[in-house]
Amino acid sequence: DVRSAITAPIQAGDELLGVLSVSHDRPGAFSEHHLELMMAICQEVGLALSNARRYQEVQHRLAEMTLIQNLTQTLNQRLEPGQMLSEIARQLSVQGGYELVRIYLVENDQPTLAAQHGALATQASSQSETSSLQRVIENGQAIIQTLAADDDSVMPVSWACTPIFRQSAVTGAICIASQQPNRLNSQDIDLLQVLAGQMSVALENTRLYEQIRTHADELEATVVQRTT
Repeated sequence: DVRSAITAPIQAGDELLGVLSVSHDRPGAFSEHHLELMMAICQEVGLALSNARRYQEVQHRLAEMTLIQNLTQTLNQRLEPGQMLSEIARQLSVQGGYELVRIYLVENDQPTLAAQHGALATQASSQSETSSLQRVIENGQAIIQTLAADDDSVMPVSWACTPIFRQSAVTGAICIASQQPNRLNSQDIDLLQVLAGQMSVALENTRLYEQIRTHADELEATVVQRTT
């Protein structure tokens, strides 16, 4: 029963954020005055949405900085590798708001699941996830993609993964997943890459510490044997 309609864009600068439309069942219900009023309203709405978006970005960055600080403290603690990775996965899932976090380490040129936290209502196809993970390890590049579920009636999984390096070699990967479509973006990859760099240093320090401790134990055993 629409006889008249008036429509104006909601903008922030040159970016189109949306459209505001008002309809009426009477012909000729709107005038130029209504159009001017509509445009003024859209301008205020655009400004409000832009400010809200900036506020969300600031809050998101603050949450990321807090998360990185907490993860750095965990990495600096002298924990066993398995315990350290499990705690990293837990904090990244809980504080980062990711539904699923998986950390892999490369052993004999194959990725092995070292830590996991969280779960999804429906898992992505294991074949597509394995293929994507293998591509990250082989190419050494982070990726974001949508993984199809085994059941076509189920929403696909938003999935992101970044490699962990030791010098120029890929030694592992950090993967996050969400059931929400388009939940993950380049900011999540930036966070994972910062974390991957810190984890690389922590894992190397752990490895060197284990070597020193093993060597000390062997040396002590040798001294005891020779003394005997």
